[in-house]
Amino acid sequence: MSAEFGTDATTPDSRYEFDPDLPLRPVAHGTSVVVRGDSAAAPGDLALRLLSPVPRNAGGTLLIDTDDTSRRTADRWTELTDASASRLAVVSCDGGRAREPDELGAGVCVSGPDDLTGLGIQYSKLARSFTEGPRGRLRVGLDSVSTLLMYADDVQTVYRFLHTFTGRLRSTGQLGVFVFNPEMHDQRVASVVTQPFDAAVDVRLADDGTREVRVSGLSDQPTEWTPV
Repeated sequence: MSAEFGTDATTPDSRYEFDPDLPLRPVAHGTSVVVRGDSAAAPGDLALRLLSPVPRNAGGTLLIDTDDTSRRTADRWTELTDASASRLAVVSCDGGRAREPDELGAGVCVSGPDDLTGLGIQYSKLARSFTEGPRGRLRVGLDSVSTLLMYADDVQTVYRFLHTFTGRLRSTGQLGVFVFNPEMHDQRVASVVTQPFDAAVDVRLADDGTREVRVSGLSDQPTEWTPV
């Protein structure tokens, strides 16, 4: 099973910035990071904040959501960011059973999380429409790698998909943010599927209930646990 990706995006000229409330410095275009944490730490929520355009009119966001409908994804986007849903495109894996929200910039679906080829094709189509339109620069997210592993025949299938995907993001200058729950997999699987990423942002729930992050793989980023 192989994924197909187009050659459709324009390389941005500057670094990707993040919400000022997050202790993360801007990263170079073409960077792909994996956000790692268990369900209590809500790594998907942190990923949405990383995917939110900064400044708010600086590009758009394309999210592949393997678990939620476009409606619920749009609601989470509105709750966690102050960016317009018109700057968000969603590829859902619900097989078209739910209606796409009107306020989304775009919305498409594939048959399920095991359709990696379909995910690659829909990414290419939406990336082209966003980067050729007024939104310009693109941030791309996938929530989550763990769900892909649940549906895949083996870990190498997911590794090849991610290797191709991150290579495409690197060559087009897009920012990639991927969600992974290491508690759901053994150490060998976790080691294999996180190899394609340039860096990791770990998130945990501290004893006092606050969330903390640390970054590995990138310079000038917090390497110690830092509140968010």
